Amino acid sequence: MFEFSIVSQTDHQMQVKAKGRIVQAGVSPFADPLAEAIKDSSYRRCVVIDMTDVEFVDSSGISWILNCHKRFREAGGQLVLHSCLPTVTNILRVLKMDQVLNLADDEDAAQKLCEDCDG
Repeated sequence: MFEFSIVSQTDHQMQVKAKGRIVQAGVSPFADPLAEAIKDSSYRRCVVIDMTDVEFVDSSGISWILNCHKRFREAGGQLVLHSCLPTVTNILRVLKMDQVLNLADDEDAAQKLCEDCDG
């Protein structure tokens, strides 16, 4: 199971901390933990997720992240993931998700990606 908690927020940006394993058991179209944490209006903002405490992501988790990415893009916002553990980074790179998702090495790099967001 995984969970999200809001660390800080402004009109244009939200900092979120992720924790756990993003796997099939925690991914459900009926109970989206990110949507519950940020509320629908936040899809127009840049949401920066600190992935330091995410231990693992499986294919269902990747699919869920892609759907979130799409939801942000369609609403005019942006989803940025940063500080992924090497195991998570390797999974994302093998699947070429680094070419699709907004990934940053650390929080400073994530902030720079948010500067381009219109949200």
